[in-house]
Amino acid sequence: MHRPLVSFWPRGGPVWDGLALSSSGRCILVEAKSHRSEMASTCKASQRSRAMIMEALRETQRSIGLDDSCDWLDGFYQYANRLAHAYLLNELNAVPAELVFVYFVGDADMHGPASRHEWQGAISAVHEHLGITGRVPPYVRDAFVNVG
Repeated sequence: MHRPLVSFWPRGGPVWDGLALSSSGRCILVEAKSHRSEMASTCKASQRSRAMIMEALRETQRSIGLDDSCDWLDGFYQYANRLAHAYLLNELNAVPAELVFVYFVGDADMHGPASRHEWQGAISAVHEHLGITGRVPPYVRDAFVNVG
């Protein structure tokens, strides 16, 4: 099965903090955060693009075993759209990919969390809002980098 990006997501999709290809050929998608407020986001797409995005997010939700009662467009939209793109690669195109959320610990300049524990509380809130607590796909990883 092959699903082109153009049929899944509108033009001008995500801007990743990092993209890489491992020596084994696995795609690495990176989203990095220095402070908790960076996690909050809302979809601001045009009505036409929004309809396409909503369908992609619903498809991703169903793949995780969710109904579409959780709001993935408001609150933590960026996290949700990153999940959707990892789903597109892994599930719809059989392209091995890892989605890595990098959380910087101890970034005093950005007033970010001082510990991994603080980040984990914020991540739990995101998962709860999106309805994915206990259902995070196996290709999603969290990495904590101490920069303090």
